[in-house]
Amino acid sequence: MQEGIFDESDDSLNSSRTNAESYKFELRKIRNSKTFKLSTIFVRAFEKPWKLIFIPFNILTLFLQSVFKKTQMIVLEENYYGKKSQKRRDCVVFFPTDEDGFEHFSRSLAVAQKINQRNPNMEIIFITTMTSLNIIQDYGFPAYHIPNRKSFNDMPTSVWNPILQEYIELVLDNHQPKVFVFDGNYQHFGMIKALANSDGIFTIEIKRNIKHKLKINENKESSKPFDVVVKPGVPFDEHQQDNSSILNVVYTDPIQLVEFEESPPSREEIRNQLGLPQDATVVFLQNTENGYKLLEKEMSFILDALELVDVWIVIGESIVGSRFQNINNDRIRVIRDYPLTRYFPAFDFTIMAGSFETFHTSIHHSLPAICIPTIGIGSESRDKRIKKAVEKGFMRIVNGLSEKQLNKTIEDIMDKQNRQDMWDSVIYLHKPNGADQVSGFILENI
Repeated sequence: MQEGIFDESDDSLNSSRTNAESYKFELRKIRNSKTFKLSTIFVRAFEKPWKLIFIPFNILTLFLQSVFKKTQMIVLEENYYGKKSQKRRDCVVFFPTDEDGFEHFSRSLAVAQKINQRNPNMEIIFITTMTSLNIIQDYGFPAYHIPNRKSFNDMPTSVWNPILQEYIELVLDNHQPKVFVFDGNYQHFGMIKALANSDGIFTIEIKRNIKHKLKINENKESSKPFDVVVKPGVPFDEHQQDNSSILNVVYTDPIQLVEFEESPPSREEIRNQLGLPQDATVVFLQNTENGYKLLEKEMSFILDALELVDVWIVIGESIVGSRFQNINNDRIRVIRDYPLTRYFPAFDFTIMAGSFETFHTSIHHSLPAICIPTIGIGSESRDKRIKKAVEKGFMRIVNGLSEKQLNKTIEDIMDKQNRQDMWDSVIYLHKPNGADQVSGFILENI
C-alpha cells in the first residue's frame, strides 16, 4: 500500500470520519431513548412468543430505571445549586469580546471587581474570546474561553454562532445567573439566541456608541433585546440623551479599572523596578491603542523628536500583540504587561493618539499628554474630546506628522512648571469611576 494514502490531513477522510462520528452519536441517542427501549421489549417478545409473559416485568423494570436515573439527576442538581426550587442564583456572568486591544475586557473586569468588593458572596463568571485567561484568574474570577471566529481558518458565522449559542447556554444552565453583562463591538447572533432561550435573566449591554442600530442578518424574530444598555461617558459628556431607539439607557461616568485602590506602589518603587533614574523626566509611549499598532514611520517620528531632549522613554505594548523590535538605546524601556496603568505614577507625560480608553485613562491618572490625532483610527468623537481637553489646558495637540510642531510641543511639556499647570487643570476634569455606578446599579436590580 502506498504510504500517505490515509494521511489524517486528507479532507475527504476527515469529512467521512466526522460524518461517521455524527451518525454514531445519533444512533446512541436513539438506542438510549425510552421509546426505542420500549419498542424493543415488544419486538423481542413477538420474535420469541415465550417472552410475552415477561412484558409487564420488563416494562416495570424500564420504568424504575427511568425514575432512578431522574432521581440521580435531581440529586446532582441539588448538590450544585442547593435547593431544586431555586431558579436563579446570586451570580453575574460577563461576556466581553475584543477583536484587538482590551477596551471591552477592561470595562467588564472593572465592574466585576467593584461587584466583588460590594458583595463578596456574589459569584462572578466570565465567558470571553480573549486568550488572556490568566488575567481574570489573577483577579480571582473563574472563566470560560471560546476562541474567536477569526482564530479558525475561514470559519463562517453560520458555523461559529451555533457553537457560541450552545456554549453560552451551557454556562447559563449550569450557573443559573441572575444577570448577564455583554460588552463588545457588536452583538453576536449566537449570544442573542442563547439569551432568548433563557428566561429570568436580567440582561445588560455596556456600549459606548448606541446611535447605530443593531443589524442582524439572520432570524430577527428569535432575538431578545437587552433589558438595559449602559453608556459610559467621557469626562466632558453631560450624559445628554442622543437620538437612539433604545429606551432603557443608563448613563454613567467613564469606567476605569483601578488596580491599586489601597497602598499603591510609589513613584520611587516603580522607577526602581524599571531601572529609571529618580530625577529623570520620563515619557510613556503606548505602542498599541485600541487594537491599532503604531506604524514604523509613526514610531520613528516620535522617537526622533524625543532624542532631541533630555528624557527617558518607556514603551508599553499589549500582551496580545506582537513584540516590539529591539532598540539599542540605554534610555528606552519596553514593558509588556496588563494593566499598563500600574506604572503610570512613574511617568511625567505621555504621547498618544487619543483613543477612548487611553484618553480618559490619562485624565483619570492625571498624566499630561501630547495627542497626535492623525495616528490610529480617527473619528469625529475622538477629535471632539481631544479639542475640549486642549481647551481645558490639560493636553497638547500636534496636527499631522509635523516635526517642527512636535519638537516645539515636546519642548513646552518638558518644562516642569508647564506640566504643573497641566496637572492643576486636570483636577477639574476628574469624574467618579463609572464602575462604581454600574456595579451599584446591577446589585440594586437583582
